[in-house]
Amino acid sequence: AALGSTFSTATSSSLCRIGRSDAYFHCDTCGGCFALSTKPTHKCTQGQFKADCPFCLESIFSSRTQAVTAPCGHMMHAVCQQRAISQGRCTCPLCNRLLLADEQRASWESWFAESIRTQPMPPQFSRRIVEVLCNECSHRFEHSLNFVGYACPKCGTHNTR
Repeated sequence: AALGSTFSTATSSSLCRIGRSDAYFHCDTCGGCFALSTKPTHKCTQGQFKADCPFCLESIFSSRTQAVTAPCGHMMHAVCQQRAISQGRCTCPLCNRLLLADEQRASWESWFAESIRTQPMPPQFSRRIVEVLCNECSHRFEHSLNFVGYACPKCGTHNTR
């Protein structure tokens, strides 16, 4: 956009991101502006722009780096999220829920299921029962020990501990 053709999308007296009103919307609850394309899936979290990026610890609001809302609802810098995923850290550092988009998530879940199937536990360990917590739905369950991981019987994810 040409100089002078952008303006604040804020509707209150607070400072907000600068952007064209046809491309962004302001969320009073979150305290920030988001791309209009994200409005249908926007997860509102009170004051999320007042938080720091959970990876680099820089302020989300005052940063010039693009911020994204993870599937769990936490805000973080897009580059920090992508760096973490490329390094194999696929969960939010605040809540341990998956950061992956649907297509990435399906691939990750498939890899986990195949790894569990192809790497059975030695008999001396397979009879040991452990308590497992699902990071996605918080369901607790017991399962025979497996070094690779577990599938949650409630939601089906392998994001467990």
